Amino acid sequence: MNYYELIYLKKELNFKLADCFIEQIITPFKNQLEVFIAGNEKSFRLNFSSSPGNSALFLDSYRTGKKSNTIQFFEPIYGAKIVGIDIISHDRFLWIDFENGYRLWFRLFGNKANALLTFEGRIVSSFKDHGEVGEPEPMPEVKELYQAEHLSGGAIKKIQQLNPLFPKWELKELVEHHELDTLPDAELKDFIKACADQKEKNPTFRILRDGRVTLLNEHYLPLQTKETTEDVNELIRYRFKNYAHQQRLHQQKSQIGKLIKRQIKRLESSLKNLAQADKGIEKAKKYEQYGHLLMANAHLGNPDNSKMELDDFYNQGEKVSIPVDEQLSIAENAEHYYKRSAASLKSYEEALERMPKLEQRQQRLTKMLQL
Repeated sequence: MNYYELIYLKKELNFKLADCFIEQIITPFKNQLEVFIAGNEKSFRLNFSSSPGNSALFLDSYRTGKKSNTIQFFEPIYGAKIVGIDIISHDRFLWIDFENGYRLWFRLFGNKANALLTFEGRIVSSFKDHGEVGEPEPMPEVKELYQAEHLSGGAIKKIQQLNPLFPKWELKELVEHHELDTLPDAELKDFIKACADQKEKNPTFRILRDGRVTLLNEHYLPLQTKETTEDVNELIRYRFKNYAHQQRLHQQKSQIGKLIKRQIKRLESSLKNLAQADKGIEKAKKYEQYGHLLMANAHLGNPDNSKMELDDFYNQGEKVSIPVDEQLSIAENAEHYYKRSAASLKSYEEALERMPKLEQRQQRLTKMLQL
């Protein structure tokens, strides 16, 4: 999850869970908590995942929790009314306050994503045992954005120095689509501020065609939209439930992309060679002229050495030096050049026929790579 999603998740949870109370908290699977919440009119199931790479917090359809063969968590808040939900500015922490003074924290990042119960500023229990019980509750310092004055590295590193809250995959796409590597630092800063402002003030909850999700609109992130959701909760829920499928899809796409790039590189090399095919016409013409000049002197018999100096009747007044095979007659050498001329002409014609096909294949592969 990222900070911008938490901004809207906090608003949604405050609206839906105000004055509700905890019924039960269990773990149905490894790295997953289910928080069963009851309200006056409606009940909810809050799902939390601490899986590395797939941390998530979202409301799911309600169902009754198991009463037996389950491990219970955070029992001091059972029956306690929810009085508020908040987040830490510019960080991925969300907490729920209860009327009895307890606070339930969700840390939504890294390999130590966790749920922590605190009381009077101290951690009293945790979902995953990372040795934190007894420590002060997690109150990280507020991160100030856009304060870096001297930026270094490529565009992605510079953006991370300015604002580390963007998912890295979004940064890669933004850099590529908007050629951010070419922008001066001041313009790069203005651009990423505009992106963040759109996320904070006017988000678009998009599921992309490749299964990834984003709050950026198509103006800033021009990737094809599969569908949009009404709220951020549905967006998070979709990503969590489709994570394994998306990972396989991205892995397959990456492997296929490498094969396509390799084929495109080979095609580029072939097309580069074929682009020089017009030289074949020049060779064919030269070899044919050599053949004619040698046939005109065939009466001389066999050549005396490996080169023959002959009058060039294609260029009056000039001589031409023709490499020959001393083991063959002059007429046989002429026949050899006629064959070479025919071969060069055939190669040129084949190149003219192959180039459009190879160009079409290159275009198709390039389009596939952009999907």
